[in-house]
Amino acid sequence: MVEFAGVSGRLASPLLSFGAFSFAPATQQLWRGGTQVSLGSRMADLLLALLARPGELHLKEELIACAWPGRTVEEVNLRTQIAALRRVLGCERDGTRFIATVPGRGYRFVAPVTATAASGLPAQATPLANLEQPRTPLIGRDQPLAAVVQALRTRRQVTIAGAGGTGKTAVALAAARAVAAEYAAVLFLDGTSGSLTAQLLSGLGITDGTDPDQQLPTVLRSSAHLLVVDGCEACIDEATELVATVLRLAARSALLLTSREPLRTDAETVLRLGPLDGPNAVELFVARAPLDFPTGSPDALAAIGRICRQLEGNPLAIELAAAQVDRRGLEGLADAVDCSAVLRLRGSRTATPRHRSLEASVAYDVDRLSPLERNRLLALSAFTRAFTLKAAEAIVADDSPDLHDGVAELASRSLLTVRPLANGTSFAMPRMVRLYAYEQLCGSSMHAQVMERLAEQLRRDLEQRTGWSGIDGEELACALDWCFAAPEREELALALTLAAVPFWFHTGAFGHALHRLNHAIDLVANGPRRAVEVELRTALTTLLATRIMPPDVQLGAASVLIAHAEAVGNRDAAIHGRWALWSGSIWRGDFTAARQHARDIEAIARGGASREVQVAADRLIGTVLHFTGEQDAALAHLDRVLAFYPFPEWQTQNIPFQYDQRIVSLCYRARILHLQGDTDQALRTAETALAEGEGMGHLLSITYALAVGICPILLDAGRVEEACAPVAKLRATVNALRIPAWQGVAQMFEDWLVVAHERTPRLAAVNHALASVRRSSFGPVRTMALCSLTDALARAGATPEALALASALIQETGVTGERWALPTAKRLRAELLLRTRGEAAIAEALAEASGALRLARDQGAGACAGAAQRLIDAIAARSVDTVSHAA
Repeated sequence: MVEFAGVSGRLASPLLSFGAFSFAPATQQLWRGGTQVSLGSRMADLLLALLARPGELHLKEELIACAWPGRTVEEVNLRTQIAALRRVLGCERDGTRFIATVPGRGYRFVAPVTATAASGLPAQATPLANLEQPRTPLIGRDQPLAAVVQALRTRRQVTIAGAGGTGKTAVALAAARAVAAEYAAVLFLDGTSGSLTAQLLSGLGITDGTDPDQQLPTVLRSSAHLLVVDGCEACIDEATELVATVLRLAARSALLLTSREPLRTDAETVLRLGPLDGPNAVELFVARAPLDFPTGSPDALAAIGRICRQLEGNPLAIELAAAQVDRRGLEGLADAVDCSAVLRLRGSRTATPRHRSLEASVAYDVDRLSPLERNRLLALSAFTRAFTLKAAEAIVADDSPDLHDGVAELASRSLLTVRPLANGTSFAMPRMVRLYAYEQLCGSSMHAQVMERLAEQLRRDLEQRTGWSGIDGEELACALDWCFAAPEREELALALTLAAVPFWFHTGAFGHALHRLNHAIDLVANGPRRAVEVELRTALTTLLATRIMPPDVQLGAASVLIAHAEAVGNRDAAIHGRWALWSGSIWRGDFTAARQHARDIEAIARGGASREVQVAADRLIGTVLHFTGEQDAALAHLDRVLAFYPFPEWQTQNIPFQYDQRIVSLCYRARILHLQGDTDQALRTAETALAEGEGMGHLLSITYALAVGICPILLDAGRVEEACAPVAKLRATVNALRIPAWQGVAQMFEDWLVVAHERTPRLAAVNHALASVRRSSFGPVRTMALCSLTDALARAGATPEALALASALIQETGVTGERWALPTAKRLRAELLLRTRGEAAIAEALAEASGALRLARDQGAGACAGAAQRLIDAIAARSVDTVSHAA
């Protein structure tokens, strides 16, 4: 019983009227005049709540609790349902206003509402015959339901088409009930249960003793019937004939069909029923899970969301999974849906055979294919991604001219989905279909041929190196697993591995690359395929330079590569090994060793190496010269690189060494500009490097632009607020890379940023940041960060410790060759001498500051020279004050 505001007493079965509408709360039916209006279950719940207290405020929380009892849903779901309800009531169409929004609080029903007895309900004269009643609420299908209902009022044949398990039957039954009042009878025919004609005759009451050919036309013409024909794909020819008969004989009748493929008749209107979206998929899972299973916590809902995404929003798959959650738990269920075990999750014993498991549902479709169509489907299951018709031609092992039509036919049968591209069309196999078909492929005689074709096609695509959008990592892994599984396929395995290395670099799949390269090297180590071994070791050395392993491992691999390369006379590989030694020295901050390695590469390059290698040598030397304090010479080398690469060159593989050459050169050019005093121009240059890295989507180059260019320049310049966003972006990028060494670099910047934010930093924070810098051992920034934190130590009150650190930095530069930092370290030491010893240290401080000024001028570091000159002027003024005071 419901008590309604403005109605005296209680009504057993009230009919609520407003405007041209009448609403029956007992049945949740909405009528406009004498016509029933389709209303989804959520909309009906909300309308009932609003009508219960017309004119009063209904808080959003109250309405959510009413429409989604016991569920946790986002407010956007309420807004969506209210908007849909307003459309049903015609608020936007004719200006009528029934529901008002109270901003930030909720909604109010503003039209007058009157209540009458139940006898006021429109007559329900339509026999629903054998129409099955819903056992569970229809979730997430309000829009397609409304579309079907609308189509039935203007079209005579409506087909709900879609993959198995999408809920076609449930939508069809709901639509039939919504329009039942408009027909004399509604009959349900099951395409999987024998003759449709026999079922129709029985439903119409035509007995076996009469002549159906005489009575059927008479009965069909006499009144309007709605025929709901379910599962037409099982009897596609008979269903087509029935449609033709009904449309010819029964001008006032209509057909609502469900099928996994359209019937392709002249009068057919097709509605493709797709998967549920995320919120509705989660809602369905929660609704079908056992009542006592906890599904309302944020962690549980997040896990359910991941499961539903793996199930691609397929309602049958979600219901089958939800029924298992109390036995498996969310974690166990997630494991099951992540592999082919999901196919064998069992559902209700009372379900139709094709709906008792996902395996049964897909097998029902596959078993109806011809042998040629089945073989095509199995071959296409080798793709884990969307594919074009051209790609299909490379994989499918038949030369028939109708392959394009065959692929389109599989899409028509809901075994493939169609995805438009800017320059054509691609196809994708739903995950459950692919899992089933791939299992069948692996057990078939065509498996080897398909996998070989796939591996060869991937190798060709990877060797072209024109972009990676058409390559899928899972598909590549499957092809490599197959290639490595048998000795006779080793050559293809090695070629595919080498071709895949740039793809792994581009996508940040460094762990996969390391595993595959080590496996390949083990196959050829110390054998007759020495040239291939050198190529593999070259790729491995480059990979290790990304810091996925400790520096010692990188340096060891580089030394082994150089030995093998020299043994077979491979000059480029020998250069690569020395580059790896250079890279490791830079990371460790040993710039003396890095300078020697760069000169060795330059000497080899002059012996006839390609122009690209000579330019790479320029970049390595220019980088070292920056650190050794020779800024003008460094600029000359870096500018030669930038002249050779005026644009980012990832597409044509200018990146023989780990990062894009142009981007790295821009980063060091920016640092030099900063040292010279033009910080604004330095940042513009570094931001150009970042933009180009982002344009290529190359995570390592993005990381380098942030970690070597933008972040250290901003923090060294004291532009702390501006540094926050780049440091956060660096963290996000290195998390995507999943390389611990780079994550340590991001942590160093975060700790440095915390200290830089404080005018008087906490000593504990400074010491924490110092430990972070030393732990990261990131040579390109380590000394710059230590200089900054030296000043922070003094500001935190630890002046003696700061002085000791400055002195240690000066000594270290003599060992590492990092002379660019000497002017800054000497200036800091001079300042700290004055702080700790006062007037007694004026002479020593002046000498140190003067030395800083000379070095900065020699290096062309205008910013450092300016800071040293200001300190000298301050010392001089202090000396004058001291002399004057003494006098």
